[in-house]
Amino acid sequence: MKQKTDIGNFLFCIVLAMLYVSIFSFSTSPFYSNQRLDDSNYFFLIGRGWLNGQLPYIDFFDNKGPFIYLINAMGFALTGNKYGIYVIQIITNSLTFYFCLRILQQRYSRPISLALTSLIALGLSIMTEGGNAVEEYVLPLIVLSFGYFYRWGHQTKSDTVPTPHPSNWAFVYGIIFSLCLTTRLANALGLFAGIAVIVCYLIYKRLWKNLFHNAMTFLLGFCVILLPFVFYFGYKGALADLWENTIVVGFSYLHRNVSRDELNLHDVIYRMLPFIYPFLLLCISWYLLFKEKNGKWCSAIWISAASALVIWYTLGGGYVHYGILTIAFIPIILLELDVIKEHSMRKVELRFGRILSILFLTVTLSGGFMRLYGATKGRPVDMSLMEKYQAMLSLIPSNEKNDFLAYECDPNIYYYCHLVPANKYFLSQEFTFEILHEQKQQILKDFEQPLVKWLLVEHYPRVSIRELLDRRYQLVKETGGTRLYRCKHSAS
Repeated sequence: MKQKTDIGNFLFCIVLAMLYVSIFSFSTSPFYSNQRLDDSNYFFLIGRGWLNGQLPYIDFFDNKGPFIYLINAMGFALTGNKYGIYVIQIITNSLTFYFCLRILQQRYSRPISLALTSLIALGLSIMTEGGNAVEEYVLPLIVLSFGYFYRWGHQTKSDTVPTPHPSNWAFVYGIIFSLCLTTRLANALGLFAGIAVIVCYLIYKRLWKNLFHNAMTFLLGFCVILLPFVFYFGYKGALADLWENTIVVGFSYLHRNVSRDELNLHDVIYRMLPFIYPFLLLCISWYLLFKEKNGKWCSAIWISAASALVIWYTLGGGYVHYGILTIAFIPIILLELDVIKEHSMRKVELRFGRILSILFLTVTLSGGFMRLYGATKGRPVDMSLMEKYQAMLSLIPSNEKNDFLAYECDPNIYYYCHLVPANKYFLSQEFTFEILHEQKQQILKDFEQPLVKWLLVEHYPRVSIRELLDRRYQLVKETGGTRLYRCKHSAS
């Protein structure tokens, strides 16, 4: 009976994931057409290029780890188009919802847990910006690890004897940390903060043998994921490029002062979204820290994890999709709200729990339904601009279209115009100069050695390669501020 129930739970999660991805993943869902791709532009292009023999970090510049490109390459290998990624997303989100459901069932009945899991899908939609995000693929294991944190933390409450931490769980933590390193390292901050509390507990309780076993299994899990990438890129002679792009460039990207951007009220509210669930968890955890005499270690885990993500979002520039990882907090919030209800003896305590519950429901339901309303409109790409690009690109001979680069053009150009860039700096070039300002002169040399035969350029008056264009290129056509150039030595 239990096995049938578990199968039914997983089927429910698959259906929920299909609905979620179909509605909110504008970049991959087959139910939308001509949508803006945003970061998926990079992932599609690099993933498909990798599948066709090109190499990330050598033929394409980006600051993400190789795992996200591998996912997109697998998607294109599966179906030959982006819909293979859609299938992978359904699998990934099914696991996310299933792990959330299993955590909730520790304190709630099955019907309530299913309803709350549906609510979590709405919460996830608030943080989604078109789908196929880096965070989406590590979220299932983050949820699983937080479930482990919760179980272990509550075991410490009856701490008549020290509570060892299961070393096989540390294996999962190692896998997650390695996946974060091969996507975006900052995704591991919440996990690492929780692990730090566990390590402090094991040291405080002098559980040295258990600490050693956990350290070893963590390293084993870490190596299982990382070493294949290290060996592959080392064999290809691109290991140094991998670390430079993901670690060095990643930190340069983090330190970029995004706060200089001019924000209107809508932008400010929008950028506050990733703080919602960590804020709720912090309120609950601080309350329980003083309320439960034996629950200090459990509360410390969540205070540490939530604080780490708040700091990251503050430094990271307020990109809402970073908040996808905070969805892992929702099952914990819901469980701890039930703990508050169970332990509240005074009216003020019950009122505190109700206020937090109402705040959670208000934010999740209103934000989720606003996203549902937005999904009716989609995020359409400017097809008139794509048509203008197509008209100008028609001047390029078919045998020369592989020797082409779009400079400061709409990022969707490569996908919708079926092009492959001839230079590794293929999108948002001026932004690249901003985060790599110390390497700007070297990058400019890369544009000249070798020269790309055809360049399509937007915003000519303020581009960094203006001198190169005037010296080495011939203007072929200009339409509404968009310029098509051909290398002079290639002109007939």
